[in-house]
Amino acid sequence: MRPLLVVLHDRPLQSLRAAGRFWEIAPTESAAELTGLLYPILTDAWQVALALERLGELAEAALCILAERRLPLSPNEIARALGRDEGATIAVLRQLYVAGLLASEPSGEGPRVFLPNEVARVIQRLEHERSDPIGPDGPLPALFGQLTDHELLELAERYGLAVIPSVTSRDQALGYLVSRLVDPTVLYRICTGLSPRARQLLTHLESRRAPIPLSELLRDRRWTFGELRRTVSELARYGLVWRTFEGSARCLMVLPTLTLGTSSTPTPQPIDDVSVTTQAPPQAAVLDLLLLLACSLRSGTAWPRESRPPRPLVAAIARQHWFWEDASDSLAYFIFLRRCAGSLGLLTPQGELARPRLAAWLRASFAEQGRRLFRVWSATSDPRDRELLPALVRQLRTLRVGAWYAWNEVVRESLGGTSSEREEARLQELEWLGIVQRGRTADGTRAIRLTSWGSWALGILRSVPQIDMRALFQTENGLTLELPVLTPEITWIASQLGTLQSSRPVPTWLLSARTVEDFVRTELRSGSFSLSLTDLPTAVIELLERALGSPLPSSWQESVRAWLAHSRPAVVRPALAVRFASTSDRDQAWALLEKVVESITPLDDTTLVAWLPETRVRRTIESVLRKGGFLVELQDHAGTDHRTKR
Repeated sequence: MRPLLVVLHDRPLQSLRAAGRFWEIAPTESAAELTGLLYPILTDAWQVALALERLGELAEAALCILAERRLPLSPNEIARALGRDEGATIAVLRQLYVAGLLASEPSGEGPRVFLPNEVARVIQRLEHERSDPIGPDGPLPALFGQLTDHELLELAERYGLAVIPSVTSRDQALGYLVSRLVDPTVLYRICTGLSPRARQLLTHLESRRAPIPLSELLRDRRWTFGELRRTVSELARYGLVWRTFEGSARCLMVLPTLTLGTSSTPTPQPIDDVSVTTQAPPQAAVLDLLLLLACSLRSGTAWPRESRPPRPLVAAIARQHWFWEDASDSLAYFIFLRRCAGSLGLLTPQGELARPRLAAWLRASFAEQGRRLFRVWSATSDPRDRELLPALVRQLRTLRVGAWYAWNEVVRESLGGTSSEREEARLQELEWLGIVQRGRTADGTRAIRLTSWGSWALGILRSVPQIDMRALFQTENGLTLELPVLTPEITWIASQLGTLQSSRPVPTWLLSARTVEDFVRTELRSGSFSLSLTDLPTAVIELLERALGSPLPSSWQESVRAWLAHSRPAVVRPALAVRFASTSDRDQAWALLEKVVESITPLDDTTLVAWLPETRVRRTIESVLRKGGFLVELQDHAGTDHRTKR
C-alpha cells in the first residue's frame, strides 16, 4: 500500500491522460499538472461515489474487497472473493485502473492490484455510511457527523466562522453551522452565489422533495459526467447536499430539510418600535482600554489582578472622560476592562504595563482589537460560564443584524429559561464590547440587536464595518488639528500627551503645557523614557509625527517648543560603581561586561558604572568578574566590605 501521490507520480503521462478523460478534466501536456488535478478528485468521497455509480456494482464490490484486505491481490483472488468470472473481473479492474482508483505492481505470479492509502480510506468511509445511513429528514448534527474534523472546520469557515487552528473545537463549529444554516438570509446569500448549473440542480432537488439516486442523475442526458460531478461538489462545499443509502439504490443524494424553508431550531422573532437606551460607539471598549492603560500609567500606581483599583487610580478615573458614558456601574466596567487587559497580556499579574505586548497591540486595527477582545471574553475560565457563553453566542449568530429582539426570548431560546443575574451580567459585557445594543419598547419590554461591529467580531461579516473614526487635537490657545483617521497608536499618544475632552460626535483631545510636561514626567518615572533629553521639544514633535504619519503643522511645532521651553529635566537614577586597581584592569573588565550588561560606561580611569542595575544585573556582573579572575568585594552604604568567593 502506497500513498496516492506517489502512485500518480509513477504513472506514465499516457495513463494520467486516460484518467483525465474519465473524469472529464481539461486536457494538458503536463504530468505534474494532471497529478495535481486528479489528487483532490480521487480523495473526495462525493467524486468517488459518483464514479462507482458510473462503473457499476462489480467495480464497487472489487474496491470493497481491496479496502478490507489492504493487501495487493491478483485478479484471480479478487474474482474468487467476489464469486465472479475472472474475465469480467479483469475488465472492471481495468476500468478502475483507468479512472486512477486502482494501482498495480508486478509479482512472480503476474500483476497484482491494490488501493492507494487515501482511496482505501474513502472506500471505507462510504462503506461506513452505507452501514449507518442517515434518514432523508435527518437533523443537522447527524448530517455533520459524516464530516471529518477538518471538513467540518473548513465548512464552518466557509460560512464565516473565524477558525483558530488547534483552538476552535468541533462542537463550536457544529453549533455555529447549525445557527447559520437555519437563517434564511444566509441560505439566500449562499444560493445566489452559486453557479447557474448548481442552482438548476438545487431547484430540481427541492421540487422532488425526496432523495434522488445518483444513478438517476447520471442517466439524465442534460448532464455530462464532468458537469455533474463539478456541480455536486459545488453544492457539497456549502453543505447543501448529503449522501445516504436506502433500499436497492446504492447511493442517494439528500437535500437537508432546512433548505426547504423548515427549521427544527426555533429562533426569536424580530420586534418593532424599540427606542435605543445606550448611545456609546461600538468600539468604545477598545478605545477605553487604551485610555485606562494611559490613566494607570499617569497615576503611577499598579492595579494587581483580582483586586480593586487603588485609590489614586480611582481618582484619576473619575477625572477622565471616557467613550462609554452610559455605564450604570462604572467601577464594574473598569474591572471588566482590567480583566481583558490581563487576558491580553497588556498588564502583568502585578498590574504593570507590558510595553512589548502593548507595542504589538497598537499595530492592530480597532476592528481586529475588537475581535480579540471578544475572543478573550468568550474563552472564559469560569466553569459557571462554560455552557452559558457558547449557548448565548450561538443564539446571537441566528439573529439578523440590525433587527431588534426581545431579550427574554433570546435567553429562553438559547438557555431554555428566563434570564438570571449571571445572564444579565454577560449581556452587559456584550454591550460594552459593542456586540449588541440595548433598547426598550413602549410597554417596557427590554430588547437587543446585533450590531454590524458584533457581526464582524462573531465572524459573520467578512468585511470590516465602516465606522466614523475621525478625531481632533486642540490647544488652549485655539489651535485645532483634524485627524481624518483615528488609529490605536494615535489614541495611545493622544491619551498620554493630552486629555480627552469629549468622545461624541468627534473624539477631541486637549493638549497643553501641563499635559505634555506630565507625559515627560510619567515616562521618566517609569524608567522607559526613550526620547532625547538634549532636544526634548524636537523629540516630542517627532513622536507625534510618527503616530500621525505626517509632519506636524508649524503652528503646532511652535506650541510644543513653547510648552517645553522651560522644561529642564534632571534624571536621578541609581547606579552600580565598580572600582579597579588600574586602568588596564578596568579595560579588561569592560571588555568582558559590555557583552552581557547594557548601559555600562567608564566613570574615570579606574571605575565602571552600570546604570539602572537590577538584582540579576548585579549577580551577572559578579559572576563575569569572578570568571575573569577578579576578586570581587561588595561595599554597602556604610562602607563595609563583603568579600565574596573568588
